[in-house]
Amino acid sequence: MVTPEEIAEAIERAAGDANRWMVAIAGPPASGKSTLAAELAELLADAVVVPMDGFHFDDTVIGRLGLSSRKGSPPTFDVHGLAATLARLQQGDHDVAIPNLRPLPRTLAGRG
Repeated sequence: MVTPEEIAEAIERAAGDANRWMVAIAGPPASGKSTLAAELAELLADAVVVPMDGFHFDDTVIGRLGLSSRKGSPPTFDVHGLAATLARLQQGDHDVAIPNLRPLPRTLAGRG
């Protein structure tokens, strides 16, 4: 099994001299993605975790779209919001607010 330290070293090698770079962690629900991301953020200088959890549509919106049984699947995420946030981060010329579902109250944002 590969350790978080080994993964961090591989990321640093791959990044080379790049000023800013992004790493995506994918896997099924409850597979440890958030845990690994937090461990890597501690190992990599100036790393920031951008959790997809902040891009979930609210339960009310998911229900209105008829997707309650598919909660957590791609159509229940604000994919365009995530893409826009990643594009802004990639530009690197300004601060970017990153939504985080856990400490914030639920919102009713969604498609009209």
